[in-house]
Amino acid sequence: MLRAAALASALLFLVLESLGMRDFARAPYTGIQHNNLVVSAIERDSPNRGLGLRFGDRIASVNGAAVRSVNHFQHLLASSPPPSVFEFGIARGDSAFGATVRGVPQPAGRTSAKFSNTVVAFAFILIGLVVVVKRPDILGVLFAASCYILSYLVTERPVTASPFLQIAGELWYDLLFILLPAFFLHFFLVFPGREIERGSRRGALARLLYAPPAVLALLTFAAALRRHGAPGDPALGAFINTINTLTALTWFGYIAASLVLFVRTYLASERVQRIKFRIVIVGVAAGIVPLTVLMLLKQFRPETTVPARHLWPLSLSF
Repeated sequence: MLRAAALASALLFLVLESLGMRDFARAPYTGIQHNNLVVSAIERDSPNRGLGLRFGDRIASVNGAAVRSVNHFQHLLASSPPPSVFEFGIARGDSAFGATVRGVPQPAGRTSAKFSNTVVAFAFILIGLVVVVKRPDILGVLFAASCYILSYLVTERPVTASPFLQIAGELWYDLLFILLPAFFLHFFLVFPGREIERGSRRGALARLLYAPPAVLALLTFAAALRRHGAPGDPALGAFINTINTLTALTWFGYIAASLVLFVRTYLASERVQRIKFRIVIVGVAAGIVPLTVLMLLKQFRPETTVPARHLWPLSLSF
């Protein structure tokens, strides 16, 4: 039963990521980077460098349609294949103005970078599936779940015209992102296969570690529903920023706790086990730590941007 569920989950993620790559290749390129619809930078190769957009401008509408979410924004852009022209409604502080935005075909470098990410994502899924098939215990399940989630986070989301699927996709993405550090911490609680004794400190931590992500998921769910019902609410933007900050701090705390647990396990292990653990050290150093740093930078220093063409080597390092 577990193996069948793992295979079905792998196929689901493969389909979603394949559709996301297809939709990305078809979508127009504007070169406007944004963090949750707030402009963070204009890329060097953007056809819209002379628009006068600034860091902190909020994309409020596209062609007169109020933008309800990132998924809705992607749909509005994808509905006009390149070359295309859009009228963006921009909110800057207490003022609002329009901007004529050009959309051109995706540059070859961006497409190849995203394709590389997709290949890496497929490798994640395959590795996770093999591990959980060979080791269908809690450790294998947590490892496979982490691989599946990482594969989804490094690829593009599929575009849909359905408002229900737009909000469902947004909630699904946010839920996976929030749960990932909890899976990491749970993994290192039982790594390399230890039993958690009832009444122990590890047992208490295992029972409570999913509580903060659950609270964050509920807050995110409420914010997403509110944004779809009343897009552009300034108070909602502040609420979402608070949720993002709490999520970033949760990520940092969980990853730090995971590293502490792993170091303690490593130091208490025998020499032969330490040699095997080194591959985990490489994976953590090359993948989890950079991912956490980038996520924290995106939240607390959103003006710090990484060009898309530089992201695929990081993805390959996972």
